[in-house]
Amino acid sequence: MAEQADAWSGDRRKNIWGDVPRVVEMQSEGGAIATVHGALQTGALSTSFTSSQGLLLMIPTLYKLAGELTPFVLHVAAVP
Repeated sequence: MAEQADAWSGDRRKNIWGDVPRVVEMQSEGGAIATVHGALQTGALSTSFTSSQGLLLMIPTLYKLAGELTPFVLHVAAVP
């Protein structure tokens, strides 16, 4: 899913709101979820794609987001 979102962004394909989404690849899962948190605090719509191992590294910030009652979408890919 993340690769498809990146391809759509690269093709300047608009989403349902008529905006071209911006895709940013971060170096770490902690940095990725912190960036999502910061974007959500400014009122932006934000999401993240991660793996099950990456999800474990995001737990402290996920608790913070839950405590602030901040809605967001987190895509977790599971490999069989």
